[in-house]
Amino acid sequence: MINLVTMAVVLPAVMGRVNALARRAQWSAALQAMGWVLILLSGLVERGAWADRLLSSAAMAAMASSLALLGEAFDRWCGRSTTDRLQWLIAGLMPIVYAIGFPHDAFRVGWANALLALQMVLVAVCVGRPARFPVGRWRWLVMASLLAQATVTLWRGVACSAPSSPMPTRASSRRTRSTTPRPSSRWPPRC
Repeated sequence: MINLVTMAVVLPAVMGRVNALARRAQWSAALQAMGWVLILLSGLVERGAWADRLLSSAAMAAMASSLALLGEAFDRWCGRSTTDRLQWLIAGLMPIVYAIGFPHDAFRVGWANALLALQMVLVAVCVGRPARFPVGRWRWLVMASLLAQATVTLWRGVACSAPSSPMPTRASSRRTRSTTPRPSSRWPPRC
């Protein structure tokens, strides 16, 4: 997260005046960093309280919007004049459904991870589609890393939302927190 915040702050200063496409990518980095900061802040408030729901839902809005902006920037860099509206539809639906389903840990975690994984796949597809002009081999690296990240994100969503999941959810960790000593290193990580 520290690298995202640093990049979001430093990138505009280092790049100086840039075109609208690069500015979209900069905003994407800033929204991604903001999403992670909001997730961390939600951990500082009472679990399940309105502040937790608000901060967590805002984090999902920022992360989904970040991926939509990134997809839009890649579309334009590859010479396409239109963007995938599905990205922005997902970015709009993500925080609304997340907030509505907030009391249900398994649904909330599964929903968020599934939609973020879908967005990553959509951005990867956007990068991998034939471009109107030569744009370089960097696209394959971006595509491969997005698909790997989408796979891990989807796996986490499935693993954390499965009824027999060995991974503790926020509700189960809240129940056991006061009675069970917390080990110094915990695997698998909390969902």
